Amino acid sequence: NFKLDKGDHMEVQRPLRDFRELIEQEQFEEAERLLLCKLEEAKEQEDWNAQLQFLNQQIDFYRLRNKKELGEEAILNAIAIGKEKKEEKVLLYANTLVNAGKAIRDFGDAKRAVELYEEAYEIYKEQFHENDYRFAAFYNHMGVACEEIGKFEEAEQCFNKAILIMERLPRGEIELALTHVNLACVYHQAGKNEKMKFHLQKGEQYFDSDNVMRGGYYAHACITCAEKLEKLGYQKEVEELKERARRVYERD
Repeated sequence: NFKLDKGDHMEVQRPLRDFRELIEQEQFEEAERLLLCKLEEAKEQEDWNAQLQFLNQQIDFYRLRNKKELGEEAILNAIAIGKEKKEEKVLLYANTLVNAGKAIRDFGDAKRAVELYEEAYEIYKEQFHENDYRFAAFYNHMGVACEEIGKFEEAEQCFNKAILIMERLPRGEIELALTHVNLACVYHQAGKNEKMKFHLQKGEQYFDSDNVMRGGYYAHACITCAEKLEKLGYQKEVEELKERARRVYERD
């Protein structure tokens, strides 16, 4: 639990559930209003933990809705609050930096995203063992941003670190498939075709594993990989992945 400067601890999870339900119902304006209302309430109660959680949700919302200006405003607010309070809850600040980095990259500034990830990394490495599962997603985010600014060696290192961690985890096939495809994209950009083909084959093997649950997350991963393979010119594979996703969505 977090100590407030004054007042009682604010309820966060229930409004976040309400927010997600509104998103699922595609009531985006209502969802946005709910977040703004709860954020204002958190400010009044001087509950910085609630503010950060609502701001992080706001960052995600504006990223997915491609509202760059509003998203960047939420990012500035979240980082300012997190920096002020990071001594009390340093991991929440680090997670905010990563979340902000994802949005900043989607908004077109991968260089700034890398800077945010690097700051988060300095915190993570003090808190977690280098093989902690939480580093796997982090390295994937960092790798994609490095690739986008042409830092191919750094991207390669990040994706390989992510793979080493995920290979130790149970049921990590989908994440491994995505990461191998990410590596294939790096090698494509760097003109290393043999390595590109090797990692595409590894990605395909993981996607086809009997251990993989063919549910919504699998379908989402198929679409994500299809988008990446389209850039490599693998149109046949792109169509197959889209068809796999379509079958899952129709079944559900």
